[in-house]
Amino acid sequence: MLCTFWFCVVPVVHMVVTLFIPGIEVIEISDEAKELDLKLAIFVGLHCPIKSIDHLTEVLKGVGRKLGPDNPLSKIKLHRTKCTKLITAVIAPAYLNGSIQDIGSSKFAIIADESTDVSSIKYLALCIRFGLHTIYGI
Repeated sequence: MLCTFWFCVVPVVHMVVTLFIPGIEVIEISDEAKELDLKLAIFVGLHCPIKSIDHLTEVLKGVGRKLGPDNPLSKIKLHRTKCTKLITAVIAPAYLNGSIQDIGSSKFAIIADESTDVSSIKYLALCIRFGLHTIYGI
């Protein structure tokens, strides 16, 4: 799947973990459902807090039910935990590899911001600025 925002390829295949527990049926997930999950995770990662995926999923399920029982939207199973894992284990490595290839040997800038919240947890945010030579010729 090509991400049109970052212009990199995100693999449609999720990590598959199968547990064999007696009495529990293993459900295969179609590539269409995987692609839908990835697109929603990318959208949430870019535009809103991950916590909002729970409500967004319920809204999309309602729309999918109105469009028909075979509609992929009516069968979405994506919540905060799965969305977080998709962002950290599938989408982030694809963006990182794409960014490393885009930077190559060109110049870049690193912007760092450090913060401590009320409960004494420290946060470090890093931002890398670089020109996209391959797409825009900058």
